[in-house]
Amino acid sequence: MEYLQTIQKIFQDQLFSVPDYQRGYAWEERHWQDLWDDIELLEKGQDHYTGTLVIHAVDTERFSDDNGDEFTQYDIVDGQQRLTTLSILIVEMIRQFEILGAANAIALRSRYIATTKNGLAMPKLKLNRDTNDFYLDWKSFQKKDKQDTIEHILPQTPNNKYWCDRWTTKDIKEVTHDLGNLVVTLDNSSYGNKGFDDKKGKPGVGKCYANSSLFSEKELCQYDEWTRSELENRHEEIGSWMKSRWYAEDYYSDAQTVDDEDDADIDI
Repeated sequence: MEYLQTIQKIFQDQLFSVPDYQRGYAWEERHWQDLWDDIELLEKGQDHYTGTLVIHAVDTERFSDDNGDEFTQYDIVDGQQRLTTLSILIVEMIRQFEILGAANAIALRSRYIATTKNGLAMPKLKLNRDTNDFYLDWKSFQKKDKQDTIEHILPQTPNNKYWCDRWTTKDIKEVTHDLGNLVVTLDNSSYGNKGFDDKKGKPGVGKCYANSSLFSEKELCQYDEWTRSELENRHEEIGSWMKSRWYAEDYYSDAQTVDDEDDADIDI
């Protein structure tokens, strides 16, 4: 394997996945800006050393797509932050080409973003369970109004019999906008004031949590009911997850800080 590869080569005949045991995509504006500043400083004909990518082959057999092209499948051990950021940047570049009506936009999407197998999209990069749905739906998620991407499990106007039988006016007023009652969705317009049983639904049957492409919605299917007790339990679970996930002091002291780009296998 070549140890120094271009972005074109990286995505040419390789498929990448971030295992669930890896942390999710976590870069913030300051990281994006650093990368963008480096790119803007490049002179014509110059190359940019982006960093290292440590990968592990997950299957000895090559994957063939609908065009007969073959790919090797890898888990990303280290370097997902930069590769994901570059992938998002490429998605946005392709989107601009599509707006301008560029003839090569479809080919670029196939080259860098996803190929197909039996007519189904096969992404060149798949993130872990925490962030993959957002990454795959990046383009459609951007187009949604913010109010359409936040679902109140207990509706803001709960006049359905399901809610009237289980919730008091006092409880509704106190916790409707509580963290435990909110879930990210791509489009909440079909949920409305339905009862939790209808919102939860069943796999393969209409628009419901069970059929969502987002793990955040599917996770709600573990609940049989949605009362204040379930809401408060979920509030505690989310709070604990956020603290363990983002409270950096719980993991490393200053002397133990780990740069997830330190190891090297492939340079890009």
